[in-house]
Amino acid sequence: MNIDRKIMFSLITSITLGWTSVSYAGCTAAQMSGIWEAAFSDGTSCRLKLVLGGDIDLEKSICYDPDRGTAALDSGTMKVDRSCFAEGAIVVGGVSIELPLQFSSDRGTAAGRFRVPSTGAKGSIVMIRIP
Repeated sequence: MNIDRKIMFSLITSITLGWTSVSYAGCTAAQMSGIWEAAFSDGTSCRLKLVLGGDIDLEKSICYDPDRGTAALDSGTMKVDRSCFAEGAIVVGGVSIELPLQFSSDRGTAAGRFRVPSTGAKGSIVMIRIP
């Protein structure tokens, strides 16, 4: 093999291995299942139990607002795609909250934004998996 072919082979191998490792780091709904503690920048917090299929277990999830106290969720979903990005939505006390999030590669944390369409309120959210 001449030097040009060795360099080309080396480059192609490196690129292929790089793509393989990136695609391997994907997420599945099963990997996101479990209990997550969510902290919102407005002082609200929630304990969310994510179940297989992207739903939130309403009986095992609860939110706390420092001004209003605790409240059960009316509904909730967290759909995670292969790149570990999630489109979440919860409804608490009749108020819808959108949660676009990015889960970490170790699948132990997530961060993103929240938005309340009815009021225009928005801020950040961080989630940590509870063992």
